[in-house]
Amino acid sequence: MTKHAMTSADRTKIIEALKNNPNAAAVARRFGFGETTIQALCKKEGIGLQHLLTKAERTEVIELLKTNLNALATAKQLGVNHKTVLAVAKKERIDIKAMRQAAKGRKTPPFTQWARGPGGELVLQCAVYLSDGSRFCPSLNTADTEAEGPQRMRLILWCANAYGRLPKGKNHPAWRLYGGPIPQSTKRLLTRLAGLPWAEYELQRTAAAQRLGYHASTIDWLTNQDKARQADPVRRALARKNARSRARKVGKRMPISRSWQFGAVGGMLAVHSDGYHIYAQLTIAGFTLRWRLAVQNRAEAEALVKPAVDARARVREAARDWRECLVGSPEATTALAAVLGEQRRFRDALLAVGAKRSKGWAEVVKALKEPPFDEAGPDREGCTRWFVELLQKNPERPPPGRTVEMLLEEAGALFRVSGRGARRCYEFAQEKTGNRNWSTTRRPRKSAS
Repeated sequence: MTKHAMTSADRTKIIEALKNNPNAAAVARRFGFGETTIQALCKKEGIGLQHLLTKAERTEVIELLKTNLNALATAKQLGVNHKTVLAVAKKERIDIKAMRQAAKGRKTPPFTQWARGPGGELVLQCAVYLSDGSRFCPSLNTADTEAEGPQRMRLILWCANAYGRLPKGKNHPAWRLYGGPIPQSTKRLLTRLAGLPWAEYELQRTAAAQRLGYHASTIDWLTNQDKARQADPVRRALARKNARSRARKVGKRMPISRSWQFGAVGGMLAVHSDGYHIYAQLTIAGFTLRWRLAVQNRAEAEALVKPAVDARARVREAARDWRECLVGSPEATTALAAVLGEQRRFRDALLAVGAKRSKGWAEVVKALKEPPFDEAGPDREGCTRWFVELLQKNPERPPPGRTVEMLLEEAGALFRVSGRGARRCYEFAQEKTGNRNWSTTRRPRKSAS
């Protein structure tokens, strides 16, 4: 177990050990400290570390790598840093992964690697560096190293060369190995798909992928449709949702879009049959606004409320941008200021079309000053205090005209807690006050008025 404090006795012993063996990793393991701690001590004491292996040690690393097929295990066995072992392997051109695959009876062709495919089965992947320095690793969707694998590598390399993304072009070692003629039918198919708009292409991409033996995403790259896929609004929304979900799984605090800012924009009109008045209508934070418009027909009404509709759409777009930011980050602060600015402009647009005449205008004005629901976060302490005050003021039963369930809903809206969270706060308040007299089934008591 790693220690967290170094005594003066430990310090003396470690310095003596370092003088005998200037290897930070080995000394750290011997005394139970982190390697960084030992390196800091060496720097402070002016002790030079041995960064290079002797010829005998280097030979031993090479021999053990061939046996262990694992850099970390070899480093632990010899008491050296695993990065040193990896550096030796790189210099000696030892492909640890390929050796491991060979030991398991699997041949790894050049410029490919093995990966888990659908159902956990091993399939080949292309492994080629492109001109921009990125490593391109699309799945070949096959485990055949003799026929299908090389054929699918050839088409990928041909497209990379045609698009100017393959370093050295046809002089690239991978093309020299896998290059060859491409069937004219395949060329015609890829050319036709590349010229289609995304909406039409999306209907044909799966069939093309099955015909050529790749995943659909690989076909997107082969036809230069990958950027169009990324720009597709539906796929962008799904990708953002999945990215936020993955971020939450690793402990990052990402907003959850449940507040009114993320809702549908709508047309803001309530139009009845001919001869009746036309009304503007919308709902914000649970408050519905409805007021009569001084117009003669639907076209005039749409033109009148259009600025408010556009302002509402800008509020949603700003809220979506804010949703992509990590809670508490500088980007989130900037995005939140943009959301509140759009909400102010939305309020002004509603005022211009007469929303002030509606009953719930005062409540809506307050809501338009508030950030999106998830920015402020749940106030469980405030919710508990609120229930404590109510239990103390009303020891026998809930306040007049309100049931426990009504109070729980009210607490959820006031303090931004879920239904379960509100009930938990209520139970904590009961424990604090010792008041468990409120019935959850009794009808509410009528008010004094």
